[in-house]
Amino acid sequence: MFDQLLVWLETRSLRTSVELDPEMMGVGATALCLRWGTYLAILLDESRLEAGNERFSRVAEEEMMRINIEFSSNLARLLKWLHEDEERCFRLLEAAWSKLPMPERHVGLSQDFLEPYIQLLSPLFWSAAKEEFRSRLDRALPTVREHPYRVLANSLALHSYRNGPIENIHAGREGRFSLDHRRVTEAESRAILQFTSRHLAPVIASFRPWEDEPDHPIAWPDKLAGIYISPFLTSRSWTLTEESSSVRLPLDSQT
Repeated sequence: MFDQLLVWLETRSLRTSVELDPEMMGVGATALCLRWGTYLAILLDESRLEAGNERFSRVAEEEMMRINIEFSSNLARLLKWLHEDEERCFRLLEAAWSKLPMPERHVGLSQDFLEPYIQLLSPLFWSAAKEEFRSRLDRALPTVREHPYRVLANSLALHSYRNGPIENIHAGREGRFSLDHRRVTEAESRAILQFTSRHLAPVIASFRPWEDEPDHPIAWPDKLAGIYISPFLTSRSWTLTEESSSVRLPLDSQT
């Protein structure tokens, strides 16, 4: 889905210079990487009747895992483009913001979302790291060197989506699931997409961990090691290589 969207959007992205405000960046990134570029598009399908019951989880574990993987993989690709060709990235986001349906196009932004990331990337953090802690950082270096964008994307996806309103839909006793019904209400869909858009907005607008800092003792991408080993910012169980996964659901539904 993500690759098909890219082809479609790039034929509609004609601007030679793009000026986007942070809200547009956040909404565009969410529309491209999450709302329409992952399995979440199936759960939010407005053409299907709603089926909701707060006693039951409305998202199966396999469905949740697939969305997590696809969102993180898509976001990692977007971050790589942001690093290597910022103008192309902005053109795509402008096209996504203007062409892909979203419940709202101005959602605000989370001003403090990046604070823990900035702290773990700062020269002060690395200079003050004790010897025992530095050994953990050193062991993480091969991973962040091989998968820098996915390491970062996993963490951002976890905190801009997975730890948000989607948890209310996923929580509850295990139920049966069907693709015949929309399992997320309109209000829930709006809350999920607003939450992610607000958190991605400052990331796309101003977060550039790959930029050189003359006084920083650690260069990119090694400085991501602090994020990768953080128990608060990273789920070490998330894959660094997969782009999608299979989903198998029962034929009948129980809500």
